[in-house]
Amino acid sequence: MELTEYGYNAERLEKLEEKAKRLDEWADKVVGGAKSTPFAVASVLTDLLPALSGGSRITDPYIKGYIAGSVSAIFDTAGSEALSRAVHDAWWLRVNAGDQTPNLQYNPETKTVHVSHHPGEMSAVMQKAVENLDADIGLPTKVGQAALSFQSYTARNVARTGISPSAALLTSEKTVSQIDTGVAAVGGILAGAAAYRILGHFAHKNGLAGFSALLSRRDYLDRLEHLEKITLARQAKGALVRTAKLPIDMLTDGTDALQSVFRPENLTAALGPLAGGIAAIALAKTKATAFAAQRNFSTASGLAFTQLVGTLTMIPVLGAWPAASMIINHYKKPAAKFIHQRFHQQPAGIGGSGMANFGAEVISGTQTLNQMPRMGMDEARNTSGEVRTRLGHPPTSLSREEV
Repeated sequence: MELTEYGYNAERLEKLEEKAKRLDEWADKVVGGAKSTPFAVASVLTDLLPALSGGSRITDPYIKGYIAGSVSAIFDTAGSEALSRAVHDAWWLRVNAGDQTPNLQYNPETKTVHVSHHPGEMSAVMQKAVENLDADIGLPTKVGQAALSFQSYTARNVARTGISPSAALLTSEKTVSQIDTGVAAVGGILAGAAAYRILGHFAHKNGLAGFSALLSRRDYLDRLEHLEKITLARQAKGALVRTAKLPIDMLTDGTDALQSVFRPENLTAALGPLAGGIAAIALAKTKATAFAAQRNFSTASGLAFTQLVGTLTMIPVLGAWPAASMIINHYKKPAAKFIHQRFHQQPAGIGGSGMANFGAEVISGTQTLNQMPRMGMDEARNTSGEVRTRLGHPPTSLSREEV
């Protein structure tokens, strides 16, 4: 079915694509800020409630920092998972991986299987194209881009390096500590928003996000109509409505959120680079403070030096944190497949047919690539001569669990 039959010429589609880009850029920042909030809350709690990091019973700065880092990591992982329902459809030009598999429900009375498709589901051909494109990017490139994106926290730390010493010239040590805690928390939310915006930029640069995501949906016509009517104000209002429903999401998904902490990729990243990195930062700052005291630095100079050491120590942590999760997630399925093939003995009489093949046939459908609705836009854009054809690069989502 060609889009031109519904009045979508090249100029109209180009305007819709630019509008979707602007809305997605806004969504990047909102989702990034929201998903960074649990970590910011944990940071404030561990600063204001020393008992969470062992209190006076633990004096070793590394152990104390590791405990604080572990608490923050748990908050970050569980909180991010709990927000998944609220933010999964925040973007217009990305594919939500959770929408790509239909639900199969078997009715034992009628001995039939009911298939329920999500409106955002693509054809199996497009899903495979997305997988191939994602594989072509390569793990090193994705890890490098994620590490670079999260250096936005370095900018936050540089700000702390200037703010804390300046505050020390005007107020007490206790107040300076409280100011630094506030700057770290608020700055962390802003840094998270910036990190997701950079990740969104890389998703478009790599061809993993684009207008083809919208045109490949089952409900692409309804989606185009909705995009024409939506405004940033209405989308912001929708975000506020979803925020109001978060307590319900917590009740519904709370158990799954806690279980997500123990997924291999999350557990490795949380208790390895993140908690270990925070512990290393705590140790480095403790040593920096002692060094400044020995050299008789002024209060402001000592704070500046300590914050600088913390900033430099955190730079590799910001790279290793997303890298650990992405590497484990990348090799998790191949490892599981190898173990299954190596040790699993298939019962006699069970072959490669049955429910598994039924599901595969349902997912693949009968529609071929040449029947995709994108043809209308390709032809309209080719005739205009002004619009870039970008539909050869199907999109996919890039969530923080992969980052």
